[in-house]
Amino acid sequence: MRITFPLVGRWASPHGIAAAGYAGRSATKGATMPETTGEAMRGYLQRYTDGLIGAVGPVRRDEPDAIHTMRVAARRLRSTLASYGPLLPSKPRHLRDELKWLGHVLAVPRDAEVMRDHLADAIAALPPERVDGPIATRIATALGRAYADGHEATIAAIDSPRFARLVDDLEVAAAAPLRPGVDTSDALVARIDAARRRFARDLAAVPPPSPGATPGALDEARDHALHAARKKAKRLRYLAESAVPVLGARAASLAVAAEEVQEALGEHQDSVVTRAWLTGARERAVDAEEPTSTYDELISRETERAAVAETEGLDHARKITDP
Repeated sequence: MRITFPLVGRWASPHGIAAAGYAGRSATKGATMPETTGEAMRGYLQRYTDGLIGAVGPVRRDEPDAIHTMRVAARRLRSTLASYGPLLPSKPRHLRDELKWLGHVLAVPRDAEVMRDHLADAIAALPPERVDGPIATRIATALGRAYADGHEATIAAIDSPRFARLVDDLEVAAAAPLRPGVDTSDALVARIDAARRRFARDLAAVPPPSPGATPGALDEARDHALHAARKKAKRLRYLAESAVPVLGARAASLAVAAEEVQEALGEHQDSVVTRAWLTGARERAVDAEEPTSTYDELISRETERAAVAETEGLDHARKITDP
């Protein structure tokens, strides 16, 4: 059954806050929960601006998950600015562009880190007799180098005047006066429903598998469309999460459903990227006259992983799109 939004008067209250685990800055200080759209937006902006700043030290020290933490904060800030832009006195396009820049910088080391750890676990799970040649060393070395280069570029970025200006501008945006007439629960419900419709449209645009194709097999058009739908699910999730202090449990339920889609289709996209990388690594192994059978097995397992993730993602999507 689709998660729907009945009339605002029946559910626009903060009673569902605990279910979503909201712990914004005001909540941690014991202040009252936000009751308006603008207060919720401000709390969300401030919470993740603080998260961005708080991650700088751990990123510099290369602590576990520090880059991931900063990347998530940047993503949530960008999504919030896109969703709540009408509330702000000036369009936050420049802030979204700067957060996109930061996200691209952080993606390089984070993606290398995730793929390195995933493939290390996949190789460790194979029987020793099926690990042929120096594949484990080759993968660890190549992805370790990619991570180190990406981390170095990340340090340069957070030490730059550009990053300092971004943080200053985010704090100004969080404190800016709101445009009159748009800080209403009705407007927030409309934004959520528009985000849900955008997700549904992207999902409907996913082309069917090619006739006779192996489940999970690489298909550029279909894979691209599924990735686009995943991004819309992520935007919907972040918007619904930010709305929980105002709209309660229904927003929390929608956020959970969107997260399930995002996570499953994220697994699918990770598999697409991993197979592309493994294919290149296999070609390098051929050039070096090294065995390739383990590369073939890993690619096959990634195809199976993609098929499972796609099925799960589409099943979860029905909670949002089905009548």
